[in-house]
Amino acid sequence: MTTKNRIGNWADDPCFYVTVIDAKRVGLLAGPFTTKEDAESHVEEVRSLASKRDPWSHFYAFGVSLWPNGHRAALFGDFSPLAVQS
Repeated sequence: MTTKNRIGNWADDPCFYVTVIDAKRVGLLAGPFTTKEDAESHVEEVRSLASKRDPWSHFYAFGVSLWPNGHRAALFGDFSPLAVQS
């Protein structure tokens, strides 16, 4: 099942992602989320996951960004109940 199928048609609208910035590099780590608050609620969990994969991640900036749609795949997935169960 693709991410688009799991999250439905709302992904055509602007969506939020938990993002990381390292100098000029930007990465989408979790998402898409329909609300900024939902994305913000996952920032610390995503930061913890990133620190397990990259010991330099404590130098990176983590936060939330708005994207034109939710069609991009995030490194750690969408953190939805369906994604956690599968």
